Amino acid sequence: MKKLFSIISLSLILIAAVFIVLNIRQKPQIKLPSENKRMENLNSVFPEQTVLNFYDEYLKRGNINKNYLTQEFGNTLGEKITQDLALDPIICAFDKPLGIEIHSSTGSSKLKTLTVTSRYQAQKIDFGIELEKIGEDYKISNIICGL
Repeated sequence: MKKLFSIISLSLILIAAVFIVLNIRQKPQIKLPSENKRMENLNSVFPEQTVLNFYDEYLKRGNINKNYLTQEFGNTLGEKITQDLALDPIICAFDKPLGIEIHSSTGSSKLKTLTVTSRYQAQKIDFGIELEKIGEDYKISNIICGL
């Protein structure tokens, strides 16, 4: 009887450990350039913040919030998703990353380009994001896979 109890206890501990590991993997980390971390409470005034907000919702909740996209890109993104069911055009990969790092932007005051690095266990994938300033906010106008 004690041996059966020990086996059941050990099994429950192993199941709990697997659950914890899987739960950690499902919550991707999103990193901003260190000088931009103070922007966390702002809306989309900075291009990095737009990307942070969009990917935070997408990676943690699976939500594509079109408020962070230009209207034209929002329309074409839906087409890209249905055309290529294997490759996710938002993360430029097949699987959800463990986390992403958003690098500083380059470009003019109206058009910005960011490089994003998504991290996986054995590799990193870089992709580009173009943003357009509309009013006071930056909106994602393109995601460029294959940098």
